[in-house]
Amino acid sequence: MMKDYLTALQNIDREALKAKAEVARGLAGEYAQQAKAAAGVYAQQAAAAAGEYAQEARARAEEALHSPRAEAFAASAKALAKDVCADASDWCAFTTNRVNHFSPFDIAVFKIVLVAFGLWLGSWLTSRFTKLTEKFRPVFLAMFCCGFSYIAYRIFFDDRE
Repeated sequence: MMKDYLTALQNIDREALKAKAEVARGLAGEYAQQAKAAAGVYAQQAAAAAGEYAQEARARAEEALHSPRAEAFAASAKALAKDVCADASDWCAFTTNRVNHFSPFDIAVFKIVLVAFGLWLGSWLTSRFTKLTEKFRPVFLAMFCCGFSYIAYRIFFDDRE
């Protein structure tokens, strides 16, 4: 009799737990649906606000792009670019004219300058791999500096034709 009573109590407890679990599942489902709906509303509001901000930003950028200050800046940049191109063209013409009058000795010095620069740069880049090139790096740099100063003198300061 006592055993039947305990079994009946256990069955009642199980049924009560099952009922509580079903109620909890139902509430959780409802809360999840409410949260999903709220998140959807918030997402729509955020998308609308982002669209409005983007339109405002585009309008401000368009306004700034066509402002007199921006157009004046663009015009000055174009003028500066034309000046730089003209200066580079003049410099190229000047150096080409000077190089046309180089003697074979000057051309040999120029080639030595290029080779010395290549050797110096290569020895600097490979100095992490070998200690041999570290010893000759100052020599290559000195060769490059001496030759470069001679070539620069011949191009820019020496007026012999």
